[in-house]
Amino acid sequence: MKKIYTLLYILLLTSALYAQSDFNSWFVDKTLRMDYSVLCDAKSQEGAFSSFHESDSWGGEKFVVDKCDYYGDYYMQLSDALTDKILYTYSYSNLTGEWQSTEMATETKKVFRESVIMPMPKKKSVIKIYKQDSCDVYQLLLNKVFDPYEAKINYVNTKQYKTILQSNETEGTISFVILPEWYSENETEKFEKDAAKVAKWLSETEPYSNYKDKFNIYAVLPDGPTQLTRALPQTKMNFKFNTLNIERYIASFNIPQIYNNAQSVPFRHVIVLINTYDYGGSGFYNTYTCLCIDNEDCQSLFLHEFGHAFAGLGDEYEGNVTYKVKKSNCEPRYPNLTNLTNFSTKWEKDVDAGAPIPTPITRTDIEIGAYEGGGYSSKGIYRPSKNCRMRTKDASYYCKICHKIIEETLQKQTATKK
Repeated sequence: MKKIYTLLYILLLTSALYAQSDFNSWFVDKTLRMDYSVLCDAKSQEGAFSSFHESDSWGGEKFVVDKCDYYGDYYMQLSDALTDKILYTYSYSNLTGEWQSTEMATETKKVFRESVIMPMPKKKSVIKIYKQDSCDVYQLLLNKVFDPYEAKINYVNTKQYKTILQSNETEGTISFVILPEWYSENETEKFEKDAAKVAKWLSETEPYSNYKDKFNIYAVLPDGPTQLTRALPQTKMNFKFNTLNIERYIASFNIPQIYNNAQSVPFRHVIVLINTYDYGGSGFYNTYTCLCIDNEDCQSLFLHEFGHAFAGLGDEYEGNVTYKVKKSNCEPRYPNLTNLTNFSTKWEKDVDAGAPIPTPITRTDIEIGAYEGGGYSSKGIYRPSKNCRMRTKDASYYCKICHKIIEETLQKQTATKK
């Protein structure tokens, strides 16, 4: 038995070393950010390159990532220019896709400033941005060649930060950065306490708590006399209330400004704390989570919005919003929502035995089924469970399907190899 354990240890160690070797063959341990702009209306988008930015250390996966899940409106792809080998890719969402589905977008064009991040490639590479067109069809939005020896690369000026949680692991870690908005410089102590509170929520809430030993959590400290009121509804990172004409929706149209602050530390996920008692927030897949930190519902708000940003989960509630989940013959991109056109690609195999599809809300004996109502619509969109953090702020748990999706994301990002 001792020999078996020794062999298993050697195999695991070899796999980790191989993954690190593979990473080191293609990348330098730095973060590369590409900023770009999008001019769009309801029917079209045009992408344009803006600039490259670098910072020390990479906070994401330390292995080649050549596949993504397509839970977002977009995906980025970094490939080697000589061999076309995909080196890094991820799916993501932002305000652009939501704005396109509003009435405003039928009347005017708007410019959005966006960013994608990746480990710094050693060799000449190609960065491509794709936008979801219809169903699983993605169209090329932007194609940019990056040569680390010839490109103009701006170095990001770092700010003071505090380490909230540090993993003892050297591989398979996830790095989070918490940023301050509407904190004055003399509120640094309050921000540190607020950041520690968010780190505690992550560390104590399943399934995140099962991976807390893999977490690095940093807090970039306030550096200026910023104060926000309803009379001054926009911040240094361009966060504002009433986004898309929804009062509680606080979000930013300027991702590069957010990432300028985030790149003070190695990071893969961004959390922005808004220093106010008002209720509001937002979460965009693989882009950022934002929440008002002093509201009495801030913990449930954070865990809901973080479900969007970390795992690509969709809203499971009905309600009036100015943007919509597109209704078509295609499945919604969110893994926890379905219109039953291709249910086998969602959670069909996890439905309770004998559960009718659709599942009547009156069935008290069924936990996982397909309950009508979700994606802001009361008809035609179905969710896995009667209640969940992704449906109501009163739910104290993620349903089994959302829990599973989050855990799968944690497993992917804490792996030492693909």
